[in-house]
Amino acid sequence: MQKHQRPRFGLKDQWREIIRSIEETSYLYTKVNRAISLGLSEYLRRKGVRKIKDGTNFLDAGSGPGDLTKAIIDNHRSSYVVCLDASYALVDIARRRFNVDEKGHIDFVIGIFENPPFREESFDGIFSAYAIRDSIDLLKAMYSLSRTVKRGGFLIDVDIGKPASQVFQHILKLYLDIIVPVIASFYYRNIRNPWNKLSRTVEELPPNTILEKIIRKFFVNTKLEEYAFGSMIIASGFKRI
Repeated sequence: MQKHQRPRFGLKDQWREIIRSIEETSYLYTKVNRAISLGLSEYLRRKGVRKIKDGTNFLDAGSGPGDLTKAIIDNHRSSYVVCLDASYALVDIARRRFNVDEKGHIDFVIGIFENPPFREESFDGIFSAYAIRDSIDLLKAMYSLSRTVKRGGFLIDVDIGKPASQVFQHILKLYLDIIVPVIASFYYRNIRNPWNKLSRTVEELPPNTILEKIIRKFFVNTKLEEYAFGSMIIASGFKRI
């Protein structure tokens, strides 16, 4: 019998611990992430959403407290969004932030990327922001999510990246290990806060060049835009027709 091989990229055995740390961020999630990215996280989230004009039926993969869904609804007012997240706590926060009219365009689903509870070709496209890197198995997550997209549909993934340059990887690690927890402590009131684990999620990422190749396995016309020396990205691609 062939021995089961651990996934090369993804959080693997760390997944539950990392998800719990994300849940600890609670209502500070948006505010702190905006601060530690110097405002770039929100800018790229909205830039990613504006890239797509077509479609009315979207999946927000890793919806968390609903920041990306809010941007989708604001830019695609007639759209229907399914928020998929593994955390009951964060989905509950997301539910509370939308008004009655907005909730008429949104559904909330608990699930993981590796086994999303949807039929094949259910969505016109997938948006994801700062989430797919937190998959258990990145390759399996990309494969499973791609199956939920209609032919000709799209993937837009906004996230932290891992620069190909070893020098910039080292600078990013120092920033995540030292500076980020300090900035977060001004909001969380404790230097030992959930953002201490952010560096570990990036360690399990492939370099941006490899990530683009992974996306290309399931999507065509792929593009990976790098920002802040490759430490943040917008990756995109389309399902083959």
